Amino acid sequence: MPLHVQPPSLLVVQDPNVSFNDYVTRISARTAEIAVQQANVSATVIQGPTGTATIAEVKAAFASAAANTTWLPASADLGPPAKIVYNLATWGGNVTAYMTCDLDIRGPEYLGTCQKMLVACVANPSDINPYNCTLLSDTSTVPGSLKNSSYREHCELPCDMQQECDVLCECWGTCGDESYCSCEACEQLHPDAASDNQFFTIKNAAAVAGAAQADIIASVSGGAMGRRLLQSSSDDNITAQLQAVLVKVGDLRSAQDSISGQMTSLQSQLDKANQLAEIRAASTRLADLIAGGRSEITAGQAVLSGKLDSLLQRQ
Repeated sequence: MPLHVQPPSLLVVQDPNVSFNDYVTRISARTAEIAVQQANVSATVIQGPTGTATIAEVKAAFASAAANTTWLPASADLGPPAKIVYNLATWGGNVTAYMTCDLDIRGPEYLGTCQKMLVACVANPSDINPYNCTLLSDTSTVPGSLKNSSYREHCELPCDMQQECDVLCECWGTCGDESYCSCEACEQLHPDAASDNQFFTIKNAAAVAGAAQADIIASVSGGAMGRRLLQSSSDDNITAQLQAVLVKVGDLRSAQDSISGQMTSLQSQLDKANQLAEIRAASTRLADLIAGGRSEITAGQAVLSGKLDSLLQRQ
């Protein structure tokens, strides 16, 4: 009987030397091999955010939370060891959410805690009064401006610290208006950037260039928080370096003024030379002299020819 018309029961065994019992033995052996592989995979240890766990334990956690192929539970419902700070099914954060995921492991220095503020800060567009501050203890206003050390220490610098630490540290929005998020990374910021040479260089160069001199900013104590640049420094070495830079900037400006004067003089000479060349190009005096000379020569030749003819006739 041809193979294409044989019933299915006859197509199972094509080799007359292989029986159904042989297939049962092979299938049982293959099944046992797959079971060993599954056990090895299930016993694999993986690192989680709160410790280690096996794949079997993670699978059991999802099964206990009634997870299926179309729905996964929230991370809080999984429990250890599979608990994570994001949902595997839907990403609850925006494009920057990965920056705060597992922050206690990847960047503990940015993991913040809420700290009480002593003042309430309201931004002000004024350069000399960047904030309007109210003391939370008695609702009084902090007087003064950047010219006063007390204003800087009790208003400007705390408000600066609040803004900078709230951006740098992560408290997941739990801090209110009267608190700020503080972390190790923010605490390591230099509280006073008065020794920034670039600031003084730009400030002095601007003054040399004719910019209005800014108001002097008061110095603050070493323990004051904040990072606003100061316009004064007690470091004599820095001051000497800045003075040297200022002298060089002045020399450069003098050299530029000298070059500008020389360029103006050269341009004036070029303009005169061009004007003279145009006048010479437009002048016809030489051509007129040549034409007049040729006319006189022609007339003289005519007179001479007439006299020669007259002499010849007389002879």
